[in-house]
Amino acid sequence: MTKPTIAKFLFFVWGGLFIASFIMFTITPSKDFGLTAGYNRIEVFFRWQIAAGFVGIIVWLMGKNFNAGTFWRWMCRIPIIAAALLLLGLIALIASLSFFKPKQMQNLQPNPQPVTEPAISEPVTTAPVTIEPAPVE
Repeated sequence: MTKPTIAKFLFFVWGGLFIASFIMFTITPSKDFGLTAGYNRIEVFFRWQIAAGFVGIIVWLMGKNFNAGTFWRWMCRIPIIAAALLLLGLIALIASLSFFKPKQMQNLQPNPQPVTEPAISEPVTTAPVTIEPAPVE
């Protein structure tokens, strides 16, 4: 195989890993409750993104084997551009959450109801039960 053919193959491998990170994020169940709920989903997403990142760097480096200005030379830049956009989007999300306060939630307390006495149940009476031995044959 020639280097350009390997670069094309790795480009599609990168695309599969990149798309798989989003698919695996959506189908991975959140196992925990409380603070760590959903952490495993984020962990799976970043693991697939790291794998895609390594392949993307190789694709970007192998893109130099194509002639300048060709279609595949530009295509080999897409993994780095996608990784940069994903990183910038993550930074923008974190920055927007730290700069802008979220809207105040409505008071979700239930309407106060008058307190009533607990229901008194009648004592349960049962008839005496006798157990007779089974006849022996």
